[in-house]
Amino acid sequence: MKILYPLLLIISTPFFSPSQVVMNEFCSINRSLLADFSGERTDWLELYNPGPASVDVTGFALSDDPQQPQQWVFQGGVIAPLSFMIVFISGKDLQIPEFHTNFKLGSGGEPISLRDALGNLLDQLNVPSLHADDSWGRKPDGNPITSYFDIPTPGASNNLSLGYLGYLLAVNFTPASGLSTGPTVISMNCPATNYEIRYTRNGSEPTTGSALFTAAFPVFVNTAFKAKAFSTNGIYLPSSTVCKTYMINVDTRLPVVTLITDSLNLFSWDSGLFVTGPNASPTYPFYGANYWMEKEYPANIEFYDENKDLRFTQDLGIQINGGSVSRTRPQKALRLIARDLYGDQDIDERFFPLKNISSFNNIVMRNASGDWSKVHFRDAYVHQLLLEGKIDVDVLAYRPVATFINGIYWGIYNLRERVSKYYLEENYGIDRNNVDILEEDTLIVDGDFTQFNAMHAFMTSNGMNIAANYDSAAVMIDLPSLCDYFITETYFSNIDWPYNNIKYWKMRSPGNKWRYILLDLDITLGNYNWAPHTMDVLGRLMGPYGYNNRHVQILKSLLANTEFRHYFINRYADLVNTLYSTPSLLSHLSKLRGDISTDMLYHMPRWGLTYTDWENEIDNVAVPYIVNRPEYALNQVRDTFNLTKKVLLTLNVWPQGAGEIKINTIQPGPLPWTGTYFDGAPVTVTVVPGPDHKFEFWRSERIMTENNYNSSIYFNPDTSDVFTAYFSPLNNTGEIVLFPNPVSEFPRAGFQADKEETAFAEILDGLGRVVYLSGEINCTDGFNLVELSTINLSEGLYFLKIRTERKEMITRFIKINPEL
Repeated sequence: MKILYPLLLIISTPFFSPSQVVMNEFCSINRSLLADFSGERTDWLELYNPGPASVDVTGFALSDDPQQPQQWVFQGGVIAPLSFMIVFISGKDLQIPEFHTNFKLGSGGEPISLRDALGNLLDQLNVPSLHADDSWGRKPDGNPITSYFDIPTPGASNNLSLGYLGYLLAVNFTPASGLSTGPTVISMNCPATNYEIRYTRNGSEPTTGSALFTAAFPVFVNTAFKAKAFSTNGIYLPSSTVCKTYMINVDTRLPVVTLITDSLNLFSWDSGLFVTGPNASPTYPFYGANYWMEKEYPANIEFYDENKDLRFTQDLGIQINGGSVSRTRPQKALRLIARDLYGDQDIDERFFPLKNISSFNNIVMRNASGDWSKVHFRDAYVHQLLLEGKIDVDVLAYRPVATFINGIYWGIYNLRERVSKYYLEENYGIDRNNVDILEEDTLIVDGDFTQFNAMHAFMTSNGMNIAANYDSAAVMIDLPSLCDYFITETYFSNIDWPYNNIKYWKMRSPGNKWRYILLDLDITLGNYNWAPHTMDVLGRLMGPYGYNNRHVQILKSLLANTEFRHYFINRYADLVNTLYSTPSLLSHLSKLRGDISTDMLYHMPRWGLTYTDWENEIDNVAVPYIVNRPEYALNQVRDTFNLTKKVLLTLNVWPQGAGEIKINTIQPGPLPWTGTYFDGAPVTVTVVPGPDHKFEFWRSERIMTENNYNSSIYFNPDTSDVFTAYFSPLNNTGEIVLFPNPVSEFPRAGFQADKEETAFAEILDGLGRVVYLSGEINCTDGFNLVELSTINLSEGLYFLKIRTERKEMITRFIKINPEL
């Protein structure tokens, strides 16, 4: 007979003595057995004193690490003769009101040791992998022989318990689960003897009364199976449950998530997560409904990538997620939670390619909430845009998936991160137990308001126009991130904010800064016409509406500082000119739309809607918002800050490709590039030379008619203008730089003079005849620029010659007619 794993054999230690305290029983997946003082169910072990006298365990040590034999030490405690003591292997590190070790017991099995106060090894066992609510221990009590128990007895004798040799191995399915193009013949087997396989198709746990597998059979429709092997001779406990979903002729371009859970967990009238239930209020949002319960049920997930390759399968917990709007949708949002009691405390998968995170404690399957089955990704649209644009705001990554629950198609969900201490640990690698996470003005997610209250008090009672105060504020809060956060919320017209949907965090240790986390922008892109493209959310915020909001108070205090105010205004313009511009936003919309377009053909009818409904929402609501929003947003910035006017600034380099230009916080392109800025908010432009060129000077048509040789210039744009940064080739003193070439009308030529001297430029045709002669060129020592006219020349090959007092330079060019 094939049985179990090597660890399932009887394992003990030569140090065992019937008169010493021993480890008597273990449970490593305590799902519904023994609760600790806080009501939490964690791993536990039972110690037993087989001797005739009480034993003081002060100084005794438990360890699951051979390198740390004194890993957790008892600070007190006595075990009476023939009595038991429970120790929770929880990681909580407590001595009262119960014993809790500072380590956890791995569900996959691991060694654990017990030592006395002198460090002598009393007992050592390799705890095997266990199923939920089973235990493993000694029978009879204190005896070297071990057994598996399906009815644990924490704090009581094992002597009357029915013991087993181990578990049957898991059922194998052939073929493996997944997507197929036609009917699939299913077969099941177990690598053992004296067994039978029972299975279900409704997500319920197989029992000895479930359907018996006897022979392979075909599956014609999407079907979810749970299967388990049962011993027919009563020696072994049943195998673990195996979950498989078969999807037939499914047309999807998305990754696929399958969930399997007992259908009663979802649909029972008394406690099913997806139904209203007996205790719901008759009015929206139906408080008391089952989907308002914080109930968690076990489930199994399979995750397939875009290529339909199975990435992982795992047992985890599911809860309903979200607020009033989300919970009342027909397609409920779900939270997927990894816990020790399901076998793993992390979900090991890199769900989001734009984030380098490969392990998550929990993931949300979001239903798009207020955008459900409309655009279906409005909130995700903004978050993904910021991720791709590398904007310095904490966002929740997005990945759409096609979903099947118990084999039934359940539409498109948006896989998202969830704001929690685990989010901060996963994104920043920080200690999740050393953070303040706050919500709105008064709600605590983790930590407390002590440091935030102190910051708010300082910033609202001290003038930020004083440099020292502003410098102190910059140490407390991440100012660039704060600006990007408020700009994003106001640009995308989030009127369900900031008295709602606002979360922020900070590490409690000194030297860390407050940051905001973007969430719940389902209202954007004109949704419901509640916040159209014309709405002035920024002005609303700065007016009476924002008076009582502490976050607005902080922003207003900072805006009293001229440096910050100009930064905020110009950063707003920078973003609207680039990432938040209409071309950028339309391109982003087209990408996300294309990702789910095929699947929306099935999602919309699944919920009683049509594909045309979805297209209309995008084309007639979202697109007009994107097209019209930039002009209104910039006008609102102008009016809010009483700026004189908007101006157009065009940036260019000469010759083309010689370098780039940075304006304020962005490096736009391709050049020439034009953006909208404000008279009244000075801007900074800076050259970024290419590897083969050096910067010579700036010149513009109106503001800067003389050469400016500073690589970075700061000025108030009081009129629209074109700024050109001129470059020359590195290590080039004898050649002419002519651009553009071919030439149409008015090219410019750059050349080096050795001193302040006079030069002339002439153009010769292919026969060497002079067809153009410039006037006298007064040169400076170094790089010089001359504008030529070729408007009267016919098409063909020409030569440009420049003569200074010391040298003669020549280059050739092609003349072409200007494009009509």
